[in-house]
Amino acid sequence: ALTTSGAAGDYIAALSGAMSERVTTSAWIPDRPSLTLAAEAHVLEKPRSRVGVASREAVALLRHSTLADEVGRWNPDVVHIVFGEGYPSALKAARSLASEGTPVAATWHDPKPHGQVFDRVQHAVAAQTMRTASGVHVHCESLVPDDVRAKTLVAELPAFPCPSCSGRTTQPMRAEGTIAMVGRFAPYKGIDQACAAL
Repeated sequence: ALTTSGAAGDYIAALSGAMSERVTTSAWIPDRPSLTLAAEAHVLEKPRSRVGVASREAVALLRHSTLADEVGRWNPDVVHIVFGEGYPSALKAARSLASEGTPVAATWHDPKPHGQVFDRVQHAVAAQTMRTASGVHVHCESLVPDDVRAKTLVAELPAFPCPSCSGRTTQPMRAEGTIAMVGRFAPYKGIDQACAAL
């Protein structure tokens, strides 16, 4: 996971715990925010600013993947890119590992591109990561792009309702009081759902 901020960190902690109960699991995660995992953890130094992260990722396109070397030395049966699939360093690691015969799976969080320039760049990188991967995990059937459909696993319980997976959707929590939403003010962040809830 190349990012563990916010809910991503909770997800990684829970996933590593569940996986560690079944198979020998090792995780490569950023050093910030710090996480306590059930799996063996390998900490990756994360630049202190967004500019630093962007600079590192731009350079990653040109350099050999040292991350792939480190993961490869662990001799995994499979590697799962859980978060950060749109980072060039994830793409480079996926390509390097796949070329050496290691199966790579990847979760694609936003298979449909958004309008912002930076988001479109990340989407283009993520699309290349998915083409490299042996398997692609997505959260909802309606989001699966045709060019990766053959190797896609759709989540058993989608995170939000859609016409193609009705009846299999998790139910939202019910609560009274204030509804607070923190995030970019853009339709794809779920503002329409927040308005419907009101």
